[in-house]
Amino acid sequence: MIYGEFLVKCQKLEEHSKYDQRIFTVFLKHGGESRTVKHFHFTDWSDMKIPEFLDPILDFLEIVKNTSQKNVPNTIVHCSAGVGRTGTYITLDAMLDMAQAEGKVNVYKFVTEMRQRRFIVELASLKDTNKKTNETFLTEQFKKLEETSTTPSSSNVSEAKKMENRSRNRFSTILPVEEHRPFLMTNVGENYNNYINASFLNGYKKKRDFFIATQMPLKNTILDFWRLVWDYECSVIIMLNELDDKSQNIRTVMQMQCLGWPNNETVANSPELLLHCVHQLSQWCKESAIDRVLVHCMDGVGRTGVFCGLVAALDQAQAVNEVDIFQLISNMRSAQPLMIQNLVCT
Repeated sequence: MIYGEFLVKCQKLEEHSKYDQRIFTVFLKHGGESRTVKHFHFTDWSDMKIPEFLDPILDFLEIVKNTSQKNVPNTIVHCSAGVGRTGTYITLDAMLDMAQAEGKVNVYKFVTEMRQRRFIVELASLKDTNKKTNETFLTEQFKKLEETSTTPSSSNVSEAKKMENRSRNRFSTILPVEEHRPFLMTNVGENYNNYINASFLNGYKKKRDFFIATQMPLKNTILDFWRLVWDYECSVIIMLNELDDKSQNIRTVMQMQCLGWPNNETVANSPELLLHCVHQLSQWCKESAIDRVLVHCMDGVGRTGVFCGLVAALDQAQAVNEVDIFQLISNMRSAQPLMIQNLVCT
């Protein structure tokens, strides 16, 4: 694109579930000088609204810090008006730096100084989640996850609790939240509706709602399962439980069953086999235009959550050289509060 005396080329684009990252090269048309500009676009914050969760913003802040070059003279931060979301981002960034350097924050003073420079900002507070205990760090994080996970209200699982849908749930305690459940669209008769016990999940590098997590089909939900595959153009099905009855494929898809994980075992016999399944999925994604992946186990939350979390964790490690398991699981639980219910230390 040409803007006056400048020629701007997008050299690279990485699309993530909550943000996009671009690398631009800016050329001065007369003189031949060029500069590289990294562009980070946070996509999960609508105008005139408050974000549903703070965690994605904090993750975004950390990613920007880790991937930006050191000693950068200036960073441009903008939103639609240049004051609300912009001011909030700058405040969070500054307070995180202050907390690390001084062990305390002074939000009021910083915001006052910004307003003196014609900024209008929204105040944000941070909660300390690193309390020291006598337990292992992993156990502490899991307990914190349990404490911060919310139980959906009856209105949030109203469709799942309807009389005609109760028989479609393998477990009465594991129900999809309305906001994150896929609606079935293919009309197959009067005895079927738009309900299936399934939830959309985001990957890390993959697009929003890349995964659909669901339970092993019941005899009365096999048709619904394939409606789900068809309606949401699922190119891949990941099966994480042992096969308890024979089934027939009725559409051309790539199906992968991860073996070596007996139904009565909490942990897979061989973690290497599970990693192999993840690697195989990655290869399929590289070789084919895969828009969405269906992942299921018996209950749709245990092994399914482990697999989706593992994919996201490996993608995050590859992208930023670190992994935040707590936030990954927390993000999954925002869609389905019962994702990954057990902690196993080996």
